Amino acid sequence: MSDRFTGAVNLYLLHFVELSFLKPAVSPLMEIALRIREMRRITGFTEKEMAEKTGVTEAEYRSYETGTVDLPFTFLHKCSLAFGLELTDLLEG
Repeated sequence: MSDRFTGAVNLYLLHFVELSFLKPAVSPLMEIALRIREMRRITGFTEKEMAEKTGVTEAEYRSYETGTVDLPFTFLHKCSLAFGLELTDLLEG
C-alpha cells in the first residue's frame, strides 16, 4: 500500500472521529454505510467496481452503501479487503 493511500485513509479516519460529535445521531447501520461510501470515494473505485469486488449486483451495492438494507458479513469482509482495512476499522471507524 502506498504512503499516499495510507495517509488518505488515516486522514479520513481522523476526520471521521473529529467530526462525529458534530453530526446528528444516526443508526450504526448508516454509519457503516457512510464509511463504505467514503472509503470507495477515497480509493477511487466506482460503484460498479465495488459491486464486482464484493460479488453483488450494482443495485445491491447501492442499497448497501445507502444503508437501506442490512449489510451481510461477507459483503463487509470483502469491502474491508478491497479498501485494505481491518474489518474492525470499517465497522467502528
